[in-house]
Amino acid sequence: MKLELKNSLSLKLLRVVLLSALIVGVVLSLAQIVFDVYKTRQAVANDAHRILGLNS
Repeated sequence: MKLELKNSLSLKLLRVVLLSALIVGVVLSLAQIVFDVYKTRQAVANDAHRILGLNS
């Protein structure tokens, strides 16, 4: 029974689906982090230019 369970097509498919979901999730998370860093840097730069512009 254990050998049959190990070679089960449904378990192989489950492994593929879970691994694919994990990889897609990690890639999307990294993309979101990079996008947030870019937006935050832009916001900080804009705020700095606005603040420095008030003094001149």
